[in-house]
Amino acid sequence: MKRILQITGIILSLLYGFGILWLYVRQPRSLEEFKIQAAVEANVYSIKQENFDEAVRQFNAGQYAVAIEQFKLADAAERDPATQFYIAYAYYLLGRGRFNDDDELFQKGLAAIERCLANAPNQIYETGRSDLEIKSAAALRQRLKAGLEVTPSDFNPFNWFKKTP
Repeated sequence: MKRILQITGIILSLLYGFGILWLYVRQPRSLEEFKIQAAVEANVYSIKQENFDEAVRQFNAGQYAVAIEQFKLADAAERDPATQFYIAYAYYLLGRGRFNDDDELFQKGLAAIERCLANAPNQIYETGRSDLEIKSAAALRQRLKAGLEVTPSDFNPFNWFKKTP
């Protein structure tokens, strides 16, 4: 009996130590962040569907800034490929301009598309929506990278008449 009590004490001490170490490494800033990180570690994380649905409605209505905020609420851990694709696409639509593209928004879009591809199976993601101009994450990444580069076509006056959001 004494031996079982000692082993139980050692096991509980080790579990407690690993818990403290995990908290030290992850450093959650709030209880909500702690819950999200624990869900990701336990492989039970899922997006908040009601926020995702609202974000898609806002995206379809052309309210991209509002949609981005809703997508971020839906996928707080930044692990869902579809949500990250929509965030990147919204930044792309907000950032492309008639005369020049907004580099800051394109950088944010590029970061979101990288998260999308990192979490997608085989680093490939394609949307099933036929109404979007760009349907794959790889194509959107190329478009965002091209928008960050300065090329002679940026000074073409015919580009001033291209369609903007």
